[in-house]
Amino acid sequence: MQSHTLAIISLIILIPTAFILPGKAVPVDVTVASTQVTLRMNLSIQENITSLPLVNINLDSSGSKSIADHFTPALQRLVPGATIASLSLHARTLNSTGTWLLSENYTLTITGANTNSGSSVKSDTGFVSMNVGSGINDSGLELNKVGKTYFLPILTSQPNNTAYFINGSPTLNAAIPAQTTLLFSLLDFSWVPAVSTWGRQDDLLGQSTVWTYNPGSPRFNLTFGPRSPEGPLLKAFTAVYNPAFQLNVAANSWSQGTTVYFDLSTPSELVMPVVILLLVVVLGFALFFDRSLSRTRRFRAKRR
Repeated sequence: MQSHTLAIISLIILIPTAFILPGKAVPVDVTVASTQVTLRMNLSIQENITSLPLVNINLDSSGSKSIADHFTPALQRLVPGATIASLSLHARTLNSTGTWLLSENYTLTITGANTNSGSSVKSDTGFVSMNVGSGINDSGLELNKVGKTYFLPILTSQPNNTAYFINGSPTLNAAIPAQTTLLFSLLDFSWVPAVSTWGRQDDLLGQSTVWTYNPGSPRFNLTFGPRSPEGPLLKAFTAVYNPAFQLNVAANSWSQGTTVYFDLSTPSELVMPVVILLLVVVLGFALFFDRSLSRTRRFRAKRR
């Protein structure tokens, strides 16, 4: 009977999760160029646990210095020479049928992570695993420590008949979910492995390499709610955060640990495709005129 009840509760927890997951974040996108790295983070969390403030934040590079000051120590702990040349932020909250969406879109231009030898580039992408440890508050909205700020007070004030699930697993009480929620931050990527372990795809003709990393399950998945007398939840309160990652290099490249390597195109390499194309065109014209001349000769021979 107990296992049957647990199965029913597990089914209940999947319903809100299935509803929320289609809104998961667009991958964290890293683009490595010869002189800089561009980091775009499109983060989102959906929840129906609390009421978020309705906020719409737009900060360009000139107005986001206070935000960049939170990121810089986190980057430099992993890549000491890295600096943020520019940062822009668009963040907002939306409410639809009782479910809140917190969306944060960052664009960072990072310099000092690359070493250019003239013929090749070595880029240290270790900053992808950064952990911004401080809270970030703008316009009355907490952008990082959302677990501690918004979810924890409600989670720890539930009555005795509450069922708890954290990352898909049931718990006997609120202790483990509360500890996980306390430590949860949107800008904690310390769990992301080195890029050399990610999936890799090479485009030899397009001269590009793409690495991808998808954890396969939400990074943070909290569900709790009151049990009915029969066991299943009367109502499920859920928060889900599900990021993924992609790293792009516009060259055939390779990686070792957190470092990405790629060769720079030399002038001869840039000219060579043009030369080949011109040779193909010349050859095509030569064949065309040769066939035209052959037909003319055959025609004259027949007339004789």
